[in-house]
Amino acid sequence: MKAVGIIAEYNPFHNGHKYQIEQARVQTNADIVIVAMSGNFLQRGVPAMFDKWTRANWALQNGVDLVIELPTAFSTQAADYFALGGTKLLNELNIDTLVFGVESGTASDYKNAAEWFIDHESEFRSKWTDQKRELPYSQVVDQFVLKNNKGFQVDLSEPNNMLGFTYAKQMLKHRLNFNILPIKRKSAHYHDEIVNYKSQYASATAIRKRIMHLEKITQYVPKSVNEAINELYPVSPGDFWPFIQYKVWNSLEDELKKIYEMDPGLEVKFKKAILNASSYEKFIGHIKSKHLTFNKINRLILYTLLDMTSSQIDEEMDNGLTYIRLLAMNQEGQTYLNNTKASMNIPLYANVTRNNQDKLALDIKAGELYRLINPEQILKQDFTRNPYQTIDNKAFNQYTE
Repeated sequence: MKAVGIIAEYNPFHNGHKYQIEQARVQTNADIVIVAMSGNFLQRGVPAMFDKWTRANWALQNGVDLVIELPTAFSTQAADYFALGGTKLLNELNIDTLVFGVESGTASDYKNAAEWFIDHESEFRSKWTDQKRELPYSQVVDQFVLKNNKGFQVDLSEPNNMLGFTYAKQMLKHRLNFNILPIKRKSAHYHDEIVNYKSQYASATAIRKRIMHLEKITQYVPKSVNEAINELYPVSPGDFWPFIQYKVWNSLEDELKKIYEMDPGLEVKFKKAILNASSYEKFIGHIKSKHLTFNKINRLILYTLLDMTSSQIDEEMDNGLTYIRLLAMNQEGQTYLNNTKASMNIPLYANVTRNNQDKLALDIKAGELYRLINPEQILKQDFTRNPYQTIDNKAFNQYTE
């Protein structure tokens, strides 16, 4: 069986995602579509609007055969580690091709740019050290590649293009055994906040904005998603503000210094900002600077809430991926797993048990934090949960208290 892989967040799942899945299957002639999906917190450090089980189920209902969780240690990182986690997970499952959405560029573009960058990485590291206080990492990469590699004309300031470039880079650097296939995004731009009423496609950003304003999203998402959203609580970063206030206020500066990626001096800014800010947005505003992006601040806030220290994450990165967590599968996905699991180098977990809970500790902690904001409407995220499955084309969840 031939499998194609996608790394996704599905925040929330929309028609553009369904189009990508359909194109991935058609253009690669794949039998199986596997998605490595972020859990309850995302690459930008913010919570997913809907929990990982809900989003995995949507994927299963709309063309995906197998959904696995991208562990929190990787899913909440900047592009390099995010891509490393996703590509290595899918490589463990023996995918033939990695498919990703882009604004522009071909597979050759991304592969050639990645090869060139790897050959010149030491030169880039020196440049990044000089400029890290002036520009965000992605902008320095974009300028470095476009200025020096005249054959590459893809704009890496576009988030999807940058991720595609990073996927190609990790594939080559770690000699992962799959091809890559960029698929041009349909209609909506990644940053679009306004929907096009004449189109069935809208960005996840615009859809989330409409959900929060209680506006219709019917034409932009599959029917199953639209029906479910009406019954769900949409989580937003601001929901965590009381926990942020207490955590930062109650932490010593020496404790904050140990938080992963907390640059020297930022612990002081965090402590000062928490005393002067009256909301999540104003807290970020007090910390924001030219070289410090919103995404990095959001990630630092999440790392603080989860007590993710530099030593802990460095150890996680050194150890690499140590498990595969199954979130959803259909009958074809189950057959593929049965045929593939013998070749896996790491264990596959369908449930959280006493034997594996230590390995899954950070994911479990993230799930408990996520649920704290509304425990009446958000079900338990790890213990007592089994993967979604489909039988006779109906999704069901074997959930028991």
